[in-house]
Amino acid sequence: MNEKSNSNVIFLITSSNTASADGVSYNEIICIFSFGDMPINGAQVSFHTSHQNAKFSNDQRSITAHTDSEGKCRVLLTSTEESVLVFALVNYNNQNYSTSTTSVFSDHNNTDNELFSYVLKNNAQADGKDTNYIVYKLLVNGQPKENEYITFDKLPATSSANIAPAFGVTDSYGQLLITITDTKAESVFITAHAVTENIYAEPQFISFIPEVPASTIEGDITITGPRSLLGHFGLLGEDFVFEPGRYYSFHLSNRADIRVASCPNGTLFNGLNNRCALLNDDPVLLDDFNIEGRPFYCSRGGSIMKEYFYSTTNIRETHHFIFKDLGTSLS
Repeated sequence: MNEKSNSNVIFLITSSNTASADGVSYNEIICIFSFGDMPINGAQVSFHTSHQNAKFSNDQRSITAHTDSEGKCRVLLTSTEESVLVFALVNYNNQNYSTSTTSVFSDHNNTDNELFSYVLKNNAQADGKDTNYIVYKLLVNGQPKENEYITFDKLPATSSANIAPAFGVTDSYGQLLITITDTKAESVFITAHAVTENIYAEPQFISFIPEVPASTIEGDITITGPRSLLGHFGLLGEDFVFEPGRYYSFHLSNRADIRVASCPNGTLFNGLNNRCALLNDDPVLLDDFNIEGRPFYCSRGGSIMKEYFYSTTNIRETHHFIFKDLGTSLS
């Protein structure tokens, strides 16, 4: 695998590396062409190999394909050799760009050996905290292989994506989970290689979206004790949702004697002792609520449908509230 970039143009190529070297099975050669974050559609990409025992799906050692709306194009390659060098060439704005990759074919007698990959989560926020997940499963002779080292890489190598762990060992089920975070909204290929067995997984295409910005909502509410119903908390909106993995805070004019309950989610937040209680045996959805404005962490999410404000005395006061979405990190 390799990549060629000039200014904002990115030209990437990789191979699935899952086919057998039997002259029949195909590896998929995948190319991505973009200008910054903008995919280039309709570009003609030329693929070529000089290996005599390799050919593309047109039975030739050269083939062309056009990029789609995602800037991607794919061609198929077969070989009786286990390692084939493939070149790709594209012209954009009268400038030629070239790149190459090595397409690996396995011993066709070992058809029961395979490294599977599956994306558990994709399209995480590019905040360095939100996480994409890929799980791998290694089969050798059709059985899960334990204690096998698997190494991981990314394409382009200049991507700011962080893979953890960079290498790892399969468990008793032949499985290994990796996490990928990023601080830049981008897309990357993740490749995996089972070292001892020399087996490659099909590359997975992982994307990161721009971080959802933290937000602040302010307003005035009137408390009419001992209980005041603020229907649907209109300033937040009826469909407002606490998202898992984010921090929030709520501040109400420094009135520590006012308590807040969220209904009908079944969670009571006590601003005096910062503890959560259960209503109607429903599960707690949010943790560590504090009415003084200190953050609480949303572990499982939930929607605010109605808000009740309680006071220890029979009062009628107007208070200013500040609700803050603090994002995924307090740093």
